[in-house]
Amino acid sequence: MAQNRSTTQALYLNHQVRDIDYTAIHRLPAHLRIDGYALMCRAGLAAFKQLRQHWPTCQSLLVFTGPGNNGGDAWVVAKLAHQAGISVQVIFISAPTSQSCIQAAADYHAAGGTSKAVDFQMLDQDLAKADCLVDGLLGSGFSGVLRGDYPQLIQMINAANKPLLALDIPSGLNGDNGVASASTIVADLTISFIAATLGLFTADASHFTGKVIVEDLQLPAQAFLAHVPVGHLLDSQLPKSLIQPRHGNSYKNHHGHLLLAGGSQNMGGAILLAATAAAKTGAGLVSSLVNDNYCPAFTAAHPGIMFAGWKSADLQLMLNKANALVIGPGMGQSSQAQQLVSALIDNDLPKVIDADALNLLASQAALTDKLQKNAPLVITPHPGEAARLLNISTIEVQSDRLSAVKLLQQKFGGVAVLKGAGSLIYDGQQLWCCPFGNPGMAVAGMGDLLAGIIGSFLAQGHSALNSACLGVLIHAQAGDIAADAGQIGLQAVDLLPSLRGLVNPTC
Repeated sequence: MAQNRSTTQALYLNHQVRDIDYTAIHRLPAHLRIDGYALMCRAGLAAFKQLRQHWPTCQSLLVFTGPGNNGGDAWVVAKLAHQAGISVQVIFISAPTSQSCIQAAADYHAAGGTSKAVDFQMLDQDLAKADCLVDGLLGSGFSGVLRGDYPQLIQMINAANKPLLALDIPSGLNGDNGVASASTIVADLTISFIAATLGLFTADASHFTGKVIVEDLQLPAQAFLAHVPVGHLLDSQLPKSLIQPRHGNSYKNHHGHLLLAGGSQNMGGAILLAATAAAKTGAGLVSSLVNDNYCPAFTAAHPGIMFAGWKSADLQLMLNKANALVIGPGMGQSSQAQQLVSALIDNDLPKVIDADALNLLASQAALTDKLQKNAPLVITPHPGEAARLLNISTIEVQSDRLSAVKLLQQKFGGVAVLKGAGSLIYDGQQLWCCPFGNPGMAVAGMGDLLAGIIGSFLAQGHSALNSACLGVLIHAQAGDIAADAGQIGLQAVDLLPSLRGLVNPTC
């Protein structure tokens, strides 16, 4: 297990959260059950507290409600804001239909609040008067295509560019897969009720959710018992629990020898990035197989890393000395590269397969057959590579990242890391999702760094799952540190200075 589940955020699918909600209201023993409207009031109160905490100067609030329970939560927020002396206007896209929503709307009006149906001719004026907005249009159960007035309303809300709190999930975002519809609310803050869904943290989600807060509404633990989470979020404290201080009498061979292979002609930078990242994250020895012409220049650039040529190296000798492999960064897909991959994968060393080595696996079935699935293995495809490995489209991968990462693991064994926003890690039993990272990291070389970091942890003796989790987390955190100076123009080398500090969590 990568880390103690009790200290991490559990992730569920929409139907599970709905069933937990239903269980708390209807199935628990009488002394534990919670009235549905009382639960809605808890949600509204939690949301209102977050609203006041994040925007304490808000004096004018515009609340958008739908007909269901998500809209009911918004009516409760509106009532509490009105009672607190904030100027509130509720705009509903359709009249309440769920019983709890009807009651919430009635309570808001009984408290003296005002509301009106959406009027697109007046909406720009209403938006201009508001300090803050609340999205209670659609809950996490939404899927499919937005119809009716929803697309136009959401587009106008987003165009107003006002601070916005989304209840449960930004309207238009799929809570299971994180795929956004053509019109999706862009929130600054999202408060998720009862439990978080996977779709809040992967695929398109990060662009729309803003900061995510999960409020369990004090549901009894018994309400959750029938549901195993689909996964968990990686926690920033993971390095502290897995990376131990070094023994005073240690030496380089105690900390693993990582062998990397790649760096074909015109693509030498990839292997240099991967090897440097491996050294920065603790591998005691780092060796790299590269194009023979690069060896002198690379040795001069990084004398702490050993470089050998594809043609001139004694491959078996190097394999005998290695504790783990990274295969693929800058490798190319030439016949020589194919021969090298074939020679490297047919052994029981722990290994990371990345980049062109993955593309060769996708195109050469014989290579996949040679892969020893009982050896510790981490594959690290981006969505395009995953599509080639699974013989589907990139759109299909991104529309259901959970299924894609599971199919990758089933096909190749070991641990599959599906890179991208909200990277997913799956070992056949446990799923982990990374909530860190940023769009500035969508540049060349980032995947090479990740492969080197994961390989470093494999060489140091960590399991494939823990190596993948540590690697993905530390890589993403380094990206966030580098993005402090701005996301645009961020380069892979900008992550290198932060790596050493991140693998020394007690310093």
